[in-house]
Amino acid sequence: MVAYAALRELIPVFPVYALLFTDAGLSTGQVSSLFIIWSATHVLLEVPSGAWADTVARAPDAAATATALPTMTRRMCINMTWLP
Repeated sequence: MVAYAALRELIPVFPVYALLFTDAGLSTGQVSSLFIIWSATHVLLEVPSGAWADTVARAPDAAATATALPTMTRRMCINMTWLP
């Protein structure tokens, strides 16, 4: 289980996104700007939400949510691939 959790994060998703974005017609500068905005948004929202999660107790249905997350991630990737 630990190996799965560690290897799950090693998926080279940014090169795939870069290919999808350039295939959709974005220039190299636009793709770079998009990644900068994406990363900045992630840092600005992830740190406060992590601090908030540390202070608030977990919901009783946290286990159900955790089991549904991989399915939602797959659906998101399929939607981004087939419905640009």
